[in-house]
Amino acid sequence: MALLFLWIISFFIYFLPTFLAKGRKGVAIFVLNLLLGWTLIGWIFALVWAFTTEHEKKCHNCAEYILTTTKICRYCNTQLQS
Repeated sequence: MALLFLWIISFFIYFLPTFLAKGRKGVAIFVLNLLLGWTLIGWIFALVWAFTTEHEKKCHNCAEYILTTTKICRYCNTQLQS
């Protein structure tokens, strides 16, 4: 029973960067964490990447990813709110 508990805690810690990632970068962080998370450098890189802010947001009209500083969506030409 203790071995199962230890395995679950280890699984959670190993995939912590994936759980913390939000948005579109979550899949990329999962792949990085899956392939290179066993190395300490890969795991730390995934963790730091999970905490970085995104410079993109979704357009409220067409749901395409655009820069946060954009005033007009380049896909649907919708005027965006600041």
